[in-house]
Amino acid sequence: MNSAAWIKHLKMSPHPEGGSFSPGFSDSPLFLPHFPGQRHQGYRRLFSSIYYLLEEGDFSAFHRLETDEMWHHYQGGVLKIYLIDASGALSIKRLGNDPEGGAVFQFLTPHHVWFAVEPEIGSEFALCGCTLSPGYDDDDFELADREKLLTLFPQHHELITRLTR
Repeated sequence: MNSAAWIKHLKMSPHPEGGSFSPGFSDSPLFLPHFPGQRHQGYRRLFSSIYYLLEEGDFSAFHRLETDEMWHHYQGGVLKIYLIDASGALSIKRLGNDPEGGAVFQFLTPHHVWFAVEPEIGSEFALCGCTLSPGYDDDDFELADREKLLTLFPQHHELITRLTR
């Protein structure tokens, strides 16, 4: 199937950070998390998941979460995941069906780390799943402000400018 067929089949909508998504599973039990250094307020789902699709030329803008997020590759090309930690260190991971080229089928983006995602050149689209634990809550999501991120990490000017909205 191509990207348009997946978007229709999974009833996907535009995602605020870029790409398309649809809910996966979010009916897990509720609990009251107590994690040091996190600003969780109130109850959260034990976990939640979405289907997520990026087409060539689109990107998931830099953002960070209060929770860890596990990415799962399902179909399509390879995604590049750019991570900037609190010290400003940049790492790039490859998610997809290219184990000989160092890509993996699953990758965990740690909480509090700024990250952005885009299809590699030549990847028409990539269909993934994203699972969060604790489950997603709007209070736990921060979309990067370009100027703020550039002030924090001027050494990554080109990347931040390209992958923020």
